[in-house]
Amino acid sequence: MNSLLKNQAPLHMSEAPVAFLDRHWLHVLQSLDDGVVVLDRENRIVFMNEGAALLTSLSARRAVGQPAERIFRRNPWLGELLANTRATRARNVRADLSLRDDAGKGRPVRGAATVLVDSEGAEVGTLLTLQDLSYQRALESRTRETERLRQLEILLAGLAHEIKNPLSGMRGAAQILAAAPQADARARECTQIILTEIDRLNGLMAQLLDLTGPPRLERRPGNIHGGIDRVL
Repeated sequence: MNSLLKNQAPLHMSEAPVAFLDRHWLHVLQSLDDGVVVLDRENRIVFMNEGAALLTSLSARRAVGQPAERIFRRNPWLGELLANTRATRARNVRADLSLRDDAGKGRPVRGAATVLVDSEGAEVGTLLTLQDLSYQRALESRTRETERLRQLEILLAGLAHEIKNPLSGMRGAAQILAAAPQADARARECTQIILTEIDRLNGLMAQLLDLTGPPRLERRPGNIHGGIDRVL
């Protein structure tokens, strides 16, 4: 593995960076959150960092020295990605795919593979990188949910506006009827019921618009017999 990385070092690099990488290349790769897997020309795994072990639910120690087809048998698309890369000698990327564990649970990832070559241009192996897309997918889901709530809020605002306008007219008409000289007690009672129901509908419209606040419970004393009489 060390020789593979040294062969990739640019010719213009000074001795100090090269010496640093010679000492710390393993620490660098192990510190990456993304998964890194290196395979030799026989498609055997020669290195797997902790990020790759976590994403694939595999043991890095057990994976080293094993053929990729055996290690990635739960995720055959990884084998296809590596085979295409070796056949075309071009960098291949596969996105929006899942890594399956023993329980069949999937994790969204983006996989990329490229051929490793030495300073003479000879193929020495394959590099596979895996990027966890779980957070990105969760963020996209929350963004879509936020957009749906925003659209619902706009719809409710328009609906409340269209309903409250005629309710205001109905309330004014009911008040005029209740104040008319020829209105008897029964007529005033009925118009009061209309006014009460209109106010209740206005309150419901206000609750529909209050999407972010918790439901408000109003407590007040009342005479249950009066409510029953009005219903009758």
